Amino acid sequence: MTMDRRKFLKSTVLIFSARTIGKAAFVGTPLLTLFPSLAQAWVQVAIAVASMVASMVAANNRSDGGIGEIISANYQLLKVALQKLTEIQTELAAVLTKLDELPDQIDQLLKQQDTRRLQTELLAVIRGYVELLKSHDPSISDEQWRTNPNTQRVFSQLLFRLESARQQVNVLNLTDPVTALVACPLGFVETNLKNLLGYNNFEITSTIREVYLPWLNSVVDPSNPNSAMSYAMSAKNRLTDQMKAASLNPIGASLKMVPSSVLLACTGVNDHDDAEWLNDDIGCYQFNELAPYNLVKPAASFDPIDSRPQSAPLTEPNQVARRMCHGSLKIRNARDGAHDRLALDVTLKEEELKIDGKPTGILNFVLEKASDRRANAGDPAVPSDSLCQIDTASIPDANARLAHMQAMKRRTDMSATFDALSLIIDQINFERSRIALGSNAVVAAEVGIQNLHELLRRYS
Repeated sequence: MTMDRRKFLKSTVLIFSARTIGKAAFVGTPLLTLFPSLAQAWVQVAIAVASMVASMVAANNRSDGGIGEIISANYQLLKVALQKLTEIQTELAAVLTKLDELPDQIDQLLKQQDTRRLQTELLAVIRGYVELLKSHDPSISDEQWRTNPNTQRVFSQLLFRLESARQQVNVLNLTDPVTALVACPLGFVETNLKNLLGYNNFEITSTIREVYLPWLNSVVDPSNPNSAMSYAMSAKNRLTDQMKAASLNPIGASLKMVPSSVLLACTGVNDHDDAEWLNDDIGCYQFNELAPYNLVKPAASFDPIDSRPQSAPLTEPNQVARRMCHGSLKIRNARDGAHDRLALDVTLKEEELKIDGKPTGILNFVLEKASDRRANAGDPAVPSDSLCQIDTASIPDANARLAHMQAMKRRTDMSATFDALSLIIDQINFERSRIALGSNAVVAAEVGIQNLHELLRRYS
């Protein structure tokens, strides 16, 4: 099972490249994610911040997990160790609030109220412990402070609350990534309290063996469908499907889903007018004449009538009006105007996500359109005409040509394709962030397991 976990974590390195969260004893695991559209960015940030807290938990455990401080029960060392833990729990409390708002059903495991109760109670226990440490009278020795009946009473109350909270969650077998972040330091807090209360070594090691090691092993067990490892592996499988979908998108296929730029669309207008026959200096007049009505018809096509006076109105039944015109025709020459071209590129970038100006070590994919490139046909700034859709029309106005090129079918079709790829990237983005959270939770749990084994060795 351990090798399966290692293979999975190592495989994430093959898919993504980013700064690692630090050197764990067994493998370095990358942080990763994509940056979605602004409307969904808050979801991404919530999961990314949770991943950062997971990294903090792992880093806090990585030295010796506070083992030296726990065993020595030295006041100053305990104060430093608990301060680090308080910082982590404070960060985690803020993350849990964000995770509660996640809309996706996939993340239901991260929003369980039982986990929230554990987190709240554990945070209260740690804060109570820190308050007790701060109340230590510097005029008495650490041993006098630790064995003081009032101090022992508060320790006992804190331990009771801690055991009660973790027993509830342990019975429910909560092993998701967020629970893992709570569970990792929990074993050390309980061991610390029992050590200060004078529990014997057997009682302390029994809790580690029977409670915390099985719990954390379940967190990293890929066969457990609710584990942090399964959460990460399921996200990886969904990611594979989304990457395939992206590769089938015409733009994604052109980009090969690696940082690069490709042509999104090129459109053009060849401004042109054909030659045209024009009437010139046409003049017409009307006169009346006697003629059989069935022999002469009105010349209605002779138009317009000039301004000279017309003859008298028709008076006889068989009189008809005749209209005579004279003039000439001339030709308007053909006109060739600008051969205007408009090209638009699309770019896929990788950038490190920053939250409140702080680097997270998480890679983002950013899909964006570049600025339009406009020039005449044949200019190096635009593609050759073989890559462009070109209309020939009489559009002498430059602004009108621009509007026409922007509305041409190839441009609008590829814009729709761009939007479709953006939606797929949003999903890729979420799955990568979930892998980051799950993987970092597994790293934290793995390091926690190693430290618990070290605790067993030292107490044996």
